[in-house]
Amino acid sequence: MPITCSSCHKIIPLQDAKFCPYCGKALTISTSAEKQIVVYLVSLLVPPFGFWYVWKYLRQGDRKSKIIGIVAAVLTIIAIATSIWLWEKSLTVLNQKINSSLGSFSVY
Repeated sequence: MPITCSSCHKIIPLQDAKFCPYCGKALTISTSAEKQIVVYLVSLLVPPFGFWYVWKYLRQGDRKSKIIGIVAAVLTIIAIATSIWLWEKSLTVLNQKINSSLGSFSVY
């Protein structure tokens, strides 16, 4: 599917171009459903990398990209908070198991 510049309305020959080769205007990032799913999955599954998408989409001028950036930020923060909470719970359980094992061990 050809990309058309929103400023000069010429067809862009390169699909992955960041700028229009004719007028120099920055091209907006595609916000297709597939890309949104990738952004949201990265934000949830590898949270620190979600902030890259947050930055990328919040810098765009259109409303849809900003919404995608905000949703990615919320998902990234939720994923980080959940990861910290799970680590804390896991370490507490591990600590309790170690203490109960050491408590039943007698050196006398």
